[in-house]
Amino acid sequence: LVLVPSLPLLEQTAAVWKREGHGGRTVGLCSLKGSEQPGARCTTDPSELIRWTAGPGRVTVFATYAS
Repeated sequence: LVLVPSLPLLEQTAAVWKREGHGGRTVGLCSLKGSEQPGARCTTDPSELIRWTAGPGRVTVFATYAS
């Protein structure tokens, strides 16, 4: 879980995370949608988050404090 104070910082952090080669799935727990996504699926729906993070392997969740 990576918590950041703002959506722009979430986008920047997720982009650097992927660029630096960190493996595993990434999910955004935030209100970003469509073309705003930071290279990860984003949601604010708890059920959707559970479905996306279920299963084997590492998952990194990026979120803002308010999310």
